[in-house]
Amino acid sequence: MRKTFSLVIPTLGRVRELDRLLNSIKYQTIPLTSLEVIIVDQNEDSRLSSVIGRYSTSFLIKHLKVNFKGAARARNYGLKFAMGEYVNFPDDDSFLSKNTLDKVLTFFSVNQDYDALAVKVLDPVREKPALLNFPDVSGEVSCFNFYRRTIEFNLFWKRDVLLRLGGFDENLGVGTFFASEESGDLVLRALFNKYRIFYNSNILVYHPDKRNPDLEKVYSYALGFGALLNKHIKLKNLCILPYALNYLGRAFIGMLLHILLCDGYKFRKYYLRLKGAIQGFKYARKTFKY
Repeated sequence: MRKTFSLVIPTLGRVRELDRLLNSIKYQTIPLTSLEVIIVDQNEDSRLSSVIGRYSTSFLIKHLKVNFKGAARARNYGLKFAMGEYVNFPDDDSFLSKNTLDKVLTFFSVNQDYDALAVKVLDPVREKPALLNFPDVSGEVSCFNFYRRTIEFNLFWKRDVLLRLGGFDENLGVGTFFASEESGDLVLRALFNKYRIFYNSNILVYHPDKRNPDLEKVYSYALGFGALLNKHIKLKNLCILPYALNYLGRAFIGMLLHILLCDGYKFRKYYLRLKGAIQGFKYARKTFKY
C-alpha cells in the first residue's frame, strides 16, 4: 500500500533512544496510517523486540534484521522496502517535533518543484542548533551552503529522486574506513544533476549536539572528506570546490591559530583534519574507480 512517508532508521546498540524516536513518531499530527517506519536492525541480538512491539500497533513497522554493519548500506537496504512518496533517514538518537511531518507535507504540497527538503536540527536540551550551525533563515540549498544546511537525517527526499540518484555511496559513512560524508556526497550528486533542495528553518527535528568528537573520530571523519573530494573532482563536479576551500582553509588556519595560542589539543584536532583529508584523498584514489 502506498504511503506518504517512509522513515528508514538504521540502528545499532541503542534502545532507549530508539524508543524516544518512535514515541515522537507516534504523536505526529498527520494520520499514522500515512506513514511507515523501516527499522534496519544491525544488532546481533533481539534487544529491540520489546520496543518495536510497543509501537507496532500504532503504525506500520517493517523490522529488517541484517547481518552487516554500515549506516549507508543499511539506509540503501531499507530504501528497497520503502513505499512512501517521501523518504527520511532518522538517526536512531534523533527525534521529531510533534508537527514535523505535517509541515514537511505542507511544504511539498505548495512547492512541488523541489526534490528534497532539509529541516533545522536543534539540541533538545540547549534548544540551539546541533551538529552544524543551521541558520535561522530559510532558503535554497546550493554548492555554497549545503555543508551548513544538510546532514543525513534532516533531509526529506522524493523517493523517485533517491532511486534515480542510486541512494547512498556505501563506500562512505559510519561503519566504513571513510567514516563520513555519505550525505554530502548524495547532496552533491543531487545538485550536480540539477535537483532542487530547500532548507526550511521553521521545521524542526532534534538531535544531541556532538560537535566535539574524540581525536580518533576527527581523523576518521576527515578521511571521509578526502574521499568525497577525490570522488567529485573525478566527476568534474565543481560544486565541491566551495566546501573544499572552507574545510581545508579552516583546518589550516585552525592549526596556525592554535600554535600561536599554545593550545596543543586544538592544534592536533585541526592537524588531524588536514592530515585525514589528504590521506583520504590518496586512499580513495587507490581504492575507488569512480
